[in-house]
Amino acid sequence: MMSNILDVSAPRLAVEGFDEVLREKVQEGQSILLLGLPFSGKTTLGLQFLVSGLRSGEAGLMITTKDTPETIRAKAGAFGWTLQAYEKRGMLRYIGCCSGPSAGIAQTGAEGARKDGNGQLDKTALKVALLVSEYCSENLKVRLVFDNVSTLLFYNDLCSVARFLHMLLGQLKAVGAMSMVIVESGVQDEQATNAVRSLCDGVLELSCQGQRRYIQGTLSLGSLERLPVRISKNGLRLEKETYEGQSSEHNLL
Repeated sequence: MMSNILDVSAPRLAVEGFDEVLREKVQEGQSILLLGLPFSGKTTLGLQFLVSGLRSGEAGLMITTKDTPETIRAKAGAFGWTLQAYEKRGMLRYIGCCSGPSAGIAQTGAEGARKDGNGQLDKTALKVALLVSEYCSENLKVRLVFDNVSTLLFYNDLCSVARFLHMLLGQLKAVGAMSMVIVESGVQDEQATNAVRSLCDGVLELSCQGQRRYIQGTLSLGSLERLPVRISKNGLRLEKETYEGQSSEHNLL
């Protein structure tokens, strides 16, 4: 049996200032839907969440529908996050869930196969189940990031994608693994977004207004009002003046 994935001594979502606001509003085994327009910081937050778990001794799984391992390493490296050491130890695995004629994740180093009918989604879910089982047998906690579901919806019908996510998130919840599922805002219709939302335990949304970025959301134990964030050299962080001297009750409604 794995211990609580959200030990009070460990980072939660790994956003400076944001974890202080959240406190106990995120529980073990939960899946968080991360919504946002392109370039709003979704992949940065996903990687930040994953790296935080790796640094705490957790295993990490990155399901990607568009990026190669080299691209992911480069994105992480821009913030000083080095992934290769975790890869060599088997603590970080990439899983390609590829769709369409230009999918590039089939390059060397990926654990993916090109999307070819609905059966490929089942194979991806099975691969995740096997890796999670392997980590659990070693008493390791697991974090998973899926970047991103919108690409799957370009090439698959909504029912197939919803079925796949239901299987995937159910497997993770059964072992107390925490996951972050990324969806592009405004790319798919509202029905598709709501279908994915219904499968997750909470929603965080990144938005932009001029040069400012904001995060807000609804989690299982409370709602989060819109708060300003910025992307620093260390990743996404809450604006300092927002959380200094404030209690979590002020921001969680």
